[in-house]
Amino acid sequence: MRLCSLFALLLSAALPVCSFAQTDRPKLAAYESLVLPTNVAKQATFTKAPAKQGDRIDQQLEVSLEMKSTVRRGQQVVDTSDNTIGRTQHRTVLIDRVGEGKTSAARVYFSKYDRRKDTESVKQPVVGNTYACVREADDTLTVTRADGSFATPDEFSLVSESMVALGRPNPMADFLDGRTLKVGETVEVPKEVGDALLSADGTLGTVATFRLTLLEHVVDQNLARFQIEMETAGAETTQLKLSLAGELVVESDTCRTRAMSLSGPLAMATTIGSYSSAETTFVSGKLNVQMQAKYSK
Repeated sequence: MRLCSLFALLLSAALPVCSFAQTDRPKLAAYESLVLPTNVAKQATFTKAPAKQGDRIDQQLEVSLEMKSTVRRGQQVVDTSDNTIGRTQHRTVLIDRVGEGKTSAARVYFSKYDRRKDTESVKQPVVGNTYACVREADDTLTVTRADGSFATPDEFSLVSESMVALGRPNPMADFLDGRTLKVGETVEVPKEVGDALLSADGTLGTVATFRLTLLEHVVDQNLARFQIEMETAGAETTQLKLSLAGELVVESDTCRTRAMSLSGPLAMATTIGSYSSAETTFVSGKLNVQMQAKYSK
């Protein structure tokens, strides 16, 4: 069963495409609750701003999946389990090189990166380390340690998963750029934008519906708060149903994501083998995603 890889992709998809930034070995500042004041406007106009060399982003991400699994062989139940898996990641990124509006090189420092299964938490090998990341012309990602040596396979897997957006377009920012939306207005987001946010290879299915509703625009902070509604249809190799709802906070003058909270039910079925030996695994659960980002120079 590919549940672990699916969850890894869910986590990657939950990372919005942002401008990247970091110093060599910084300490992440404690995050304050993002409280929006009352001086709101009736509409918001969005303008995308390219990243600049030296820009910095401190990001905190929390993802968890509560799930119940049942394995059947024919009509016989051969296994059941209840698990909660999750990740906590605190990272800081510093932009080293920008070309044609895209960040092609950046350094990332992980102050925290834990993976959890039920009550067991495992610190990942990237914690406390700085990595230099370069998006090459052929779209491959090069990851090296601070001393110039190549990252180990485990390190590369973790870093590349976290830096998947480096050097690539930001589909959400491209969609919002140049738009003026009224408070209360709902827009249908193109399915390909949602597909890019979920997973590029379609493992998590394809987006059936993706809606954004502008809830408010805080003028003096240039912050726009949206309600998100998203549903997926099944993938080719896995029957998957995912429904997500929550909120998204975007800087209207840059289209950068400041905060995101998503949650919703997930249902999945996979079959291994054929005929009398076939085993089908049914999974139901709830996905929760929380992200906050702080930008500075």
